[in-house]
Amino acid sequence: MAKRQDFLQHFDRQNYQDFENLSTGDFIKVGWVIQENEKKRLQFFEGRILAFQGPSFGKKVTLRTAGIERVFCCQNPQIQTLTVLKSPKSHRSKLYYLRQRVGYRFGLRSGDR
Repeated sequence: MAKRQDFLQHFDRQNYQDFENLSTGDFIKVGWVIQENEKKRLQFFEGRILAFQGPSFGKKVTLRTAGIERVFCCQNPQIQTLTVLKSPKSHRSKLYYLRQRVGYRFGLRSGDR
C-alpha cells in the first residue's frame, strides 16, 4: 500500500507544480486535451482565478471569463499547458464579487506599476 501511495504522490506532484506560483486575481490560459471520437485536440480557456478550494493535493481552481465559470482540478493529467497572462494585485482570497462585474469593471489594477 505504501508503494502505491508514493507513486500517486509523485504523479500528483508532477502535474501540480504549475499551479504553485498562482494567486487569486491572475489571468491565466489553460490548455487541456479533449478527445472527440478518435481525435484528440487541445482546447484553451482564458480567465481570471476567482478562488482556490481544497487542500494542496486535491486543490481546485475556479476560473471565470465573460459569464462562463469553470473549475479545474490541479492534478488533472489532461491539463497540458498553463500560461500566466497578467498578475495583478488582489488582497482577497476569494474574488466572488467579480461575478457581478462586467466589461472593464472586471479588471483589477496591474501589479507592474
